[in-house]
Amino acid sequence: MGACEVVQNATAQTWAALAGSSSPSDDQGSYSVSVSSLGQEITNPEGGPGNVFLIVHGSINCTMPAFTVTGASGTVTLAATF
Repeated sequence: MGACEVVQNATAQTWAALAGSSSPSDDQGSYSVSVSSLGQEITNPEGGPGNVFLIVHGSINCTMPAFTVTGASGTVTLAATF
């Protein structure tokens, strides 16, 4: 399952984009993630298997309708570059 979510801490109002849930009727909104560069690969600093990438670049776009049962309304749109 994948998701983008915004929660207003003071009231727990929630907006989310969900996909791939066990109940397709729970899916809502939309999101996309694009990774443009992984950066330099290094040995896992935690000592575990595999390596890690320290500098990942890309973007994420989410359109998150309200979970009205939480008292939220409207839609939140997020666009971020990292």
